[in-house]
Amino acid sequence: MARPFVPPEIPSFRGNLNLEADIGGSLAVPTGSGQLSITEAAFRDEAITAATAEFAIANDVATLNARITTLPETAPITLQGDIPLNGRSQYNLQLTDEGLRFINLLSDTIAWEAGSGSLNITLTGTQAAPNIEGILALRQASYGCRRYPNRSRSLRARFILVGVNCRRITLMAAMAMVRSWFGVGSPCGPMERPSPSRSVSRLWS
Repeated sequence: MARPFVPPEIPSFRGNLNLEADIGGSLAVPTGSGQLSITEAAFRDEAITAATAEFAIANDVATLNARITTLPETAPITLQGDIPLNGRSQYNLQLTDEGLRFINLLSDTIAWEAGSGSLNITLTGTQAAPNIEGILALRQASYGCRRYPNRSRSLRARFILVGVNCRRITLMAAMAMVRSWFGVGSPCGPMERPSPSRSVSRLWS
């Protein structure tokens, strides 16, 4: 039933969806609360064991608390956010270790395979102009490229993301830590090695 309302540019999604909500107020000043659950789902061919989200709408702000499990043995992904109905939003996203498989739901270029690490970011702004701030730390992380599924590399790095536009990720980090990622050795093919002040959009677009 929801498929006609999904924009065509969103990758294929399949699964069981259940929504329970109590909505009140008016179109101008809505209020309400509810819960959304998803089971036996897949997004970008990445399995989602279970996902639940609780939301509440009050004072022109929608509050969201979500938990997503990609594999039974992995820690759930937590997503918390406030979505002002004026169009501006703020989300806090925390991922650890195998929970970083969530990256596979967002990118059709880079594929997380295994390893350990942590991601703690805040997403603010609007849909037209999103912005990221936070820290991504990787320890012996194994990643690959969807174009070359049989090639993978290991990475150990720490990225500090400050005032990063989601369309053009700027890596504010010591580039010496990620030399194995750029150049001829990259699984996604040759890439120009950027300076710390330059942006890298090819990896995340």
